[in-house]
Amino acid sequence: KPTFHEIRALGSRLHERAGTDVASIQVLMGHADPEMTEVYLDGHDIRWLQAQGSALSMAELLSKPGA
Repeated sequence: KPTFHEIRALGSRLHERAGTDVASIQVLMGHADPEMTEVYLDGHDIRWLQAQGSALSMAELLSKPGA
């Protein structure tokens, strides 16, 4: 599941892609510092990579204590 901050970052990125200026995104995000807004906007064009040899099956995940 995405975390709260991942959802916030996605929202800011979608606003940026829609043409909203960074100053307005900063206000929407409630950031006092524009550099913090830039942190949320950076890095969202990086594609996810699958780690080799680390995938567990759903059965393995469900059989773990505390799962």
